[in-house]
Amino acid sequence: MGPTFKAAYNVWNTVLYLVQPFVGASFYYFDILKDLIFAKLIFSSIIDLSKGNFTPREYPFEFGIILGLSVAFLTNQVIHMVISSFYSTCVFEMCEHTASKWKMWLFKGISITFAPLMPAFLLANYVYYLQLGYSKQRVLQTWPEDQQHNMAAKAEIFQDIEDTHYRSKLHRRIYSFFRVSTAVIQSFHMIVVIVVMLVVSPSQRLPLVEGVTEKIADFLGIPGREGSMVENLDLVRDTVILFAIIYSMGMILSALIRYVNQCKDSNLLLGGKIFLSLYFVCHITARLTLFIALIATSQATETKTPAISLLPASLLGVLNFIIHFILIYWFKLRHVPNFDQANRMEQFVHVLLNTLVTLPYMKWDVDEPKASDANPQCTSRSLSYPGSEVTQRQSVSKTSFFGRNAKKSHSVGAISRNQQDELTTIAFPDIAAPLAMEVTDVKEKLVDLWWKNPTRKISLADVRSDPNLCVGCNILDDDQLLACLQDLEQCGLINKDLYLPQKTKREYFWLFVFQFVSSSLALVVEVVNGGAYTKSGMYYSWDIRLSAFFLGLVFLGLYYRKYHALRDLTTDRSCCDLKNYLSVICGCKTQNHLSAAPVEEEIRKYLEDPLGERESRKYSSPSHVKDESSCSKCREGQQSEDFEEATKEIDQKCLP
Repeated sequence: MGPTFKAAYNVWNTVLYLVQPFVGASFYYFDILKDLIFAKLIFSSIIDLSKGNFTPREYPFEFGIILGLSVAFLTNQVIHMVISSFYSTCVFEMCEHTASKWKMWLFKGISITFAPLMPAFLLANYVYYLQLGYSKQRVLQTWPEDQQHNMAAKAEIFQDIEDTHYRSKLHRRIYSFFRVSTAVIQSFHMIVVIVVMLVVSPSQRLPLVEGVTEKIADFLGIPGREGSMVENLDLVRDTVILFAIIYSMGMILSALIRYVNQCKDSNLLLGGKIFLSLYFVCHITARLTLFIALIATSQATETKTPAISLLPASLLGVLNFIIHFILIYWFKLRHVPNFDQANRMEQFVHVLLNTLVTLPYMKWDVDEPKASDANPQCTSRSLSYPGSEVTQRQSVSKTSFFGRNAKKSHSVGAISRNQQDELTTIAFPDIAAPLAMEVTDVKEKLVDLWWKNPTRKISLADVRSDPNLCVGCNILDDDQLLACLQDLEQCGLINKDLYLPQKTKREYFWLFVFQFVSSSLALVVEVVNGGAYTKSGMYYSWDIRLSAFFLGLVFLGLYYRKYHALRDLTTDRSCCDLKNYLSVICGCKTQNHLSAAPVEEEIRKYLEDPLGERESRKYSSPSHVKDESSCSKCREGQQSEDFEEATKEIDQKCLP
């Protein structure tokens, strides 16, 4: 029964975790196939309507459509090749140090050749590692009773579980890069082409919309009899074109949401996805209006000759995109923390996404698992603030001072002879150093110094340059202070890697400025060409752009207020200070780093309080009696009083 049940469990997991990626890959490849079919139908319609006399000079608008689609498809495939080559060693699990160069170049060539199939391969690997990880997790959960003492084997399986989960998330993230590239380059361009074709085609020599409608009806096998209801209502055209636009928009939104969700390690809530999708829809609409108006107003008609024709307008649109891309990359590289630490491909995909919608840089909240290298001296980590007992402080100071200057002795006199020359010059600090560490709480001050800016690693120079440290730091010499820093770092109290949230106020502001300037420059071309002629007069698309832009900001603000993980911190009073706000935006003032230092007093109370006492206090009074401890306001007041007393006690220790 055991092997049979195990095999059935593996098959069930494989089928279960295969459904969702298979459906996602099917939608992805269906979108690519749809775009290719549309491009083929448009091209065949132009050839048939022009009766074989299709030339760029005779039909510039139709030639521009074909050229734009070809460039979009080619650019997307080139980006896919670059992504496949960049991550080939990771996908095929080759070590860059041990694998030979010819083998690496061989797999890079294979990745480039089969780049269109790489998303499917990534999803297959994702399913494989996900199923493998859950199978190993099941093994760990059903560990035999007689093998519970074998901790080494259990630790090895746990390490394998962490490794498989990391690999599955990594393949899923690389797949999201392919999705972002296809969404920004290909799907977005297809929507622009369809809308421009509907708007501009009636004023051109070739009835392109009617020709494409007939091709779509023939492709779907729908008979279009003359005078029928299907032909009169144009149901085929409206239904298929509307479906194509909605489907492409859905693929763009799913790619952007997937990218954000992967950056947040799949911790994005459903409400957050909805509000982010609404924000994306608004800003994608504003971006679509830019390119559609740029092309539509540059078309020559029988009654109008534009000042900027189609070719210069198209080149201005491409130049607008390139300048926008360069500005975003320059700003993020210079002013966004951790962006320079990402690899080139992550930077490229993120900047490419920001040319469509504005998103702050988010570091991927997943680290590659490493073998456990815990320090045996730090197996029981002490708190950064010492407890009420003196023995806790003695155990901390003894490790840093006596553990290095004495050889397995608790006395100051047991110093090695080769250190006598050094100790003769600093005889007093050798005696006063333990007392200084006991009285002035040097380690607590060092921990506080690091928590002021946990994005950096404090060094001896940082400690010496800080004027707010206690007197004990001045009593200790450099070697003793450096030993204290090393002990704190080994025990994981300072200089550790944290997933710190970044303040994105300045980043959002300048990215929105870049987007607004880009849209305004395109609007200048629209105004120079005289806008679009309508029954009510000349029309300019500034109202759609502004309304979509500011409505998107409303949805973005609602997301941060309701569904963001740090929504409680968005009500900071400093945001209402106009002077502080402008100084941060203009770069005159650095933004304070967000930090969440542990409340050591509360942790110590929790550790000193046995579980039985907590449970007894919890059930000491009847549940229907409303005493003082059940009132939230009373608890908050008591906590604030305890915090003030603890703060006064710490400050008194730091006095000379």
